[in-house]
Amino acid sequence: MRDTLTAPPDDPENVGALIERLNTGWRIEGPDSSQASLKQRLVMPLRAAISRLLRTQETFNSLVVQYVNHQHHTISEEHQAMMAELHRYREALQARERRMETAMASLLAENAELKTAVGVMQNQIRSNHSNRPDRSSRSDATEPRSSITNESNESNESTGSNDALSTSYVGFEDQFRGSPDAVRARLLDYIPIFEGASDVLDVGCGRGEFLKLLAEHHVKARGIDLNQAMVDVCRDQGLSATVADVLSYLRSLPDGSLGGLFAAQVVEHLQPGYLTQFLDAAFDKLRPGAAMVLETINPACWFAFF
Repeated sequence: MRDTLTAPPDDPENVGALIERLNTGWRIEGPDSSQASLKQRLVMPLRAAISRLLRTQETFNSLVVQYVNHQHHTISEEHQAMMAELHRYREALQARERRMETAMASLLAENAELKTAVGVMQNQIRSNHSNRPDRSSRSDATEPRSSITNESNESNESTGSNDALSTSYVGFEDQFRGSPDAVRARLLDYIPIFEGASDVLDVGCGRGEFLKLLAEHHVKARGIDLNQAMVDVCRDQGLSATVADVLSYLRSLPDGSLGGLFAAQVVEHLQPGYLTQFLDAAFDKLRPGAAMVLETINPACWFAFF
């Protein structure tokens, strides 16, 4: 009999080869005549005679081979079951990791929204404190209320109402337009248009997502918005923003003073006559070759109207 294989016995390929040799070499009289070579068939009569003398040894060999085959089959099944269990466990871990990543992204988005809401609330509190009348300046604590005119009361009520609406709209935009990160991702495609520009005007700058993107790409820009709370959110981030009407603001600028103009979700709110004046004024204030981007809803998409 030839030497045993030199590979380690725990090598799967070596184990398979050893079992194959056991299954083909346990018979003393040699392989079946149909599978034997010419040389093996020539010595078969001699091996058959020896086999009859060593029948007990051949029976032992058969039992050993049967036992080895059974053990190998059992171990293979256990190994396959173990690998299947490991595969299921790995898939479960991967699914759990994906859920945790989704939950973390959601938490980060909610955290950003909360920070924005807190900033708006802080601005509103400061605004309320600054608008509160100074009671110590009254000469007489029992001064009749008739000394305060109806006009003043109406003005204060109107201011308070506008402030409340401005603050509420910030929350409305957070809820329905998307988180600042989500909006930034949608606006990122516009950045290459304004690369290398300066004095870019963001009309309806909102929470300042595009202004912040421009600043990160070293583009000097400023924003205007009719909503005081939105402007306060921008300023809290160190961005340049002003409460202004776009047409009045543009007309106050020198011709050719803007290196770019951007307006997202704005022009669909303008009346046709006002929009025409806005475009005329923008043309006068933009430098030759400066870009103007006006993003609006797609009127061909029915979902946009909801």
